[in-house]
Amino acid sequence: MTATRLLAACCLTMFAPAGAWAQVPLARAHAVADSAWFERYQDSHAGPEQTESWSRVFKVGPAGSLDLSNLSGEVEVTGGPGDEIRVDATKRVRAHDANAAKQMLAALTIEAVENGGRVEINTEYPRGRDISAEVEFTVQVPLGTTVSVHTVSGDIRASKLKGETRLESVSGNIEGVGLWQVARLKSVSGDVDLTDGGALDAFVAGTVSGNLMTRRVKARSMDVQTVSGDVTLDDVACERAQVRSVSGDVEYDGPFSKGGRYEFVSHSGDLRVAVSGGAGFEITANTFSGEVRSELPGFSPASNHDDMPGNKEVRATIGDGSALVVVKTFSGDLLVTGPRAKGKGKKEKE
Repeated sequence: MTATRLLAACCLTMFAPAGAWAQVPLARAHAVADSAWFERYQDSHAGPEQTESWSRVFKVGPAGSLDLSNLSGEVEVTGGPGDEIRVDATKRVRAHDANAAKQMLAALTIEAVENGGRVEINTEYPRGRDISAEVEFTVQVPLGTTVSVHTVSGDIRASKLKGETRLESVSGNIEGVGLWQVARLKSVSGDVDLTDGGALDAFVAGTVSGNLMTRRVKARSMDVQTVSGDVTLDDVACERAQVRSVSGDVEYDGPFSKGGRYEFVSHSGDLRVAVSGGAGFEITANTFSGEVRSELPGFSPASNHDDMPGNKEVRATIGDGSALVVVKTFSGDLLVTGPRAKGKGKKEKE
């Protein structure tokens, strides 16, 4: 059983429908059977480490492309002047003894192909061996390079990129600074964080159990989703936004555009919308069992909606009412307010 299969089994167990819990005893039996494998896996992590450096340089022009896939290990991509993609990697392997580690290091390969300005990097890991192996990448690219990075367990960091950017990981965190054509930022269990950036058209970002935060991001539209993680969109500007979470809190701070459409939804999380100028808007805020509050003038007191006890709704029109805003939660609280003081966000990093 490989580490990837073990991770997949865990994910299937966590997200299985209620009826599937009847099969938990069977899953436990399989877990016991695989305990010997896990013990060997732990032993391999405690063995001696072998490392090897790997470097390549590709002349691609000012607007080439990079497609990098890695199973385990961090990836860092930085944009800068020039017309070359420079890739520096460090392979790391641990095994039960030094000889085994050296053999596995040789079997851990990096494949690099360049064709017409497009560079593809893939890592090939030894199969069926009890080892700990990872490859760390540090990549420098021209500013206009199209960048696509995929990892399973490694964090991804990218900065100073003006070309289209896609960053995706299963369990790694994603961190971006100065990414101006974001196509997609997604992780399953890691956090997603972007400071200074945006998209020419649609900005798409999401995570299942991690938190998602953006600061100073501009796009025509924003599609942001989490399952259990919190969402914080601070100082953002867009014409349309669809922000959803199942159990996480949602915070939005930014102006509304004339004729814009904005929807903020969480089933059990709290929602906070801070309006910082911009066009007038018409807002509908609804919660079933939570509280509705507003610090803005023009809001009527919360009232029961559709004669359903506990179902509270507030409607208001501010200014010319040209933007449409919908804020909904089932059991969370709702707050509509003016712009908050900078640095006061509850998730703002120290």
